[in-house]
Amino acid sequence: MRSGRPIEVDCEQLEHIIDQDSNVSTRTIASELDVCQKTIVNVLTSINLTFKFNRWVPRQAQAISACLALLRDQRKEKILEGIVTCDDKWVYYNNTSRKGGWPTPGE
Repeated sequence: MRSGRPIEVDCEQLEHIIDQDSNVSTRTIASELDVCQKTIVNVLTSINLTFKFNRWVPRQAQAISACLALLRDQRKEKILEGIVTCDDKWVYYNNTSRKGGWPTPGE
Protein backbone atom coordinates (compact mmCIF):
# COMPACT_ATOMS: atom_id res chain seq x y z
CA MET A 1 0.00 0.00 0.00
CA ARG A 2 1.26 3.43 -0.95
CA SER A 3 1.55 6.14 1.70
CA GLY A 4 0.85 9.80 1.04
CA ARG A 5 -2.09 11.78 -0.21
CA PRO A 6 -4.97 10.00 -1.94
CA ILE A 7 -5.05 10.13 -5.73
CA GLU A 8 -8.83 9.78 -6.17
CA VAL A 9 -10.80 13.03 -6.35
CA ASP A 10 -14.56 13.39 -5.98
CA CYS A 11 -15.46 15.27 -9.19
CA GLU A 12 -18.84 16.35 -7.83
CA GLN A 13 -17.19 17.90 -4.79
CA LEU A 14 -14.60 19.56 -7.06
CA GLU A 15 -17.30 21.02 -9.32
CA HIS A 16 -19.21 22.20 -6.24
CA ILE A 17 -16.13 24.09 -5.01
CA ILE A 18 -15.68 25.75 -8.42
CA ASP A 19 -19.41 26.58 -8.66
CA GLN A 20 -19.19 28.37 -5.32
CA ASP A 21 -16.08 30.35 -6.31
CA SER A 22 -14.93 30.27 -9.93
CA ASN A 23 -11.80 32.26 -8.96
CA VAL A 24 -10.51 29.55 -6.62
CA SER A 25 -6.93 28.40 -7.21
CA THR A 26 -5.81 24.83 -7.72
CA ARG A 27 -3.67 25.15 -4.60
CA THR A 28 -6.74 26.03 -2.50
CA ILE A 29 -8.79 23.20 -4.02
CA ALA A 30 -5.94 20.75 -3.39
CA SER A 31 -5.72 21.71 0.27
CA GLU A 32 -9.52 21.44 0.70
CA LEU A 33 -9.65 17.98 -0.89
CA ASP A 34 -6.33 16.85 0.63
CA VAL A 35 -4.70 15.92 -2.69
CA CYS A 36 -1.70 17.33 -4.54
CA GLN A 37 -2.11 20.32 -6.83
CA LYS A 38 -1.06 18.38 -9.95
CA THR A 39 -3.91 15.91 -9.33
CA ILE A 40 -6.39 18.80 -9.30
CA VAL A 41 -4.94 20.18 -12.55
CA ASN A 42 -5.23 16.73 -14.19
CA VAL A 43 -8.85 16.28 -13.06
CA LEU A 44 -9.84 19.79 -14.20
CA THR A 45 -8.28 19.10 -17.59
CA SER A 46 -10.08 15.77 -17.86
CA ILE A 47 -13.47 17.43 -17.22
CA ASN A 48 -12.65 20.08 -19.86
CA LEU A 49 -12.20 23.09 -17.62
CA THR A 50 -9.52 25.68 -18.20
CA PHE A 51 -8.46 28.72 -16.16
CA LYS A 52 -9.06 31.97 -18.02
CA PHE A 53 -9.15 35.54 -16.77
CA ASN A 54 -9.18 34.48 -13.12
CA ARG A 55 -12.03 31.99 -13.42
CA TRP A 56 -12.62 28.41 -14.52
CA VAL A 57 -14.60 28.11 -17.76
CA PRO A 58 -15.51 25.16 -19.99
CA ARG A 59 -13.13 24.76 -22.93
CA GLN A 60 -16.01 24.81 -25.40
CA ALA A 61 -17.14 28.22 -24.13
CA GLN A 62 -13.57 29.46 -24.53
CA ALA A 63 -13.44 28.23 -28.15
CA ILE A 64 -16.79 29.82 -28.97
CA SER A 65 -15.75 33.17 -27.51
CA ALA A 66 -12.50 33.04 -29.52
CA CYS A 67 -14.47 32.42 -32.74
CA LEU A 68 -16.85 35.27 -31.96
CA ALA A 69 -13.91 37.59 -31.30
CA LEU A 70 -12.36 36.65 -34.66
CA LEU A 71 -15.64 37.38 -36.45
CA ARG A 72 -16.02 40.71 -34.64
CA ASP A 73 -12.46 41.72 -35.55
CA GLN A 74 -12.97 40.53 -39.13
CA ARG A 75 -15.76 43.06 -39.56
CA LYS A 76 -13.39 45.86 -38.49
CA GLU A 77 -10.10 45.01 -40.18
CA LYS A 78 -10.49 41.95 -42.46
CA ILE A 79 -7.91 40.07 -40.36
CA LEU A 80 -8.96 36.63 -41.57
CA GLU A 81 -7.62 37.35 -45.06
CA GLY A 82 -4.09 36.99 -43.64
CA ILE A 83 -4.61 33.54 -42.11
CA VAL A 84 -3.88 30.35 -44.05
CA THR A 85 -5.28 27.09 -42.65
CA CYS A 86 -4.46 23.48 -43.46
CA ASP A 87 -5.84 20.69 -41.27
CA ASP A 88 -5.16 21.80 -37.69
CA LYS A 89 -2.31 24.20 -38.47
CA TRP A 90 -2.82 27.94 -38.73
CA VAL A 91 -0.21 30.19 -40.28
CA TYR A 92 -0.36 33.96 -40.23
CA TYR A 93 0.49 35.31 -43.68
CA ASN A 94 1.42 38.97 -43.99
CA ASN A 95 2.60 40.10 -47.41
CA THR A 96 2.86 43.83 -46.91
CA SER A 97 5.29 45.83 -48.95
CA ARG A 98 7.73 47.78 -46.86
CA LYS A 99 7.73 51.45 -47.58
CA GLY A 100 10.62 53.63 -46.58
CA GLY A 101 11.44 57.24 -46.86
CA TRP A 102 14.26 59.66 -46.52
CA PRO A 103 13.58 61.72 -43.44
CA THR A 104 15.17 65.09 -42.98
CA PRO A 105 17.43 65.47 -39.95
CA GLY A 106 15.38 65.96 -36.80
CA GLU A 107 12.35 63.94 -37.97
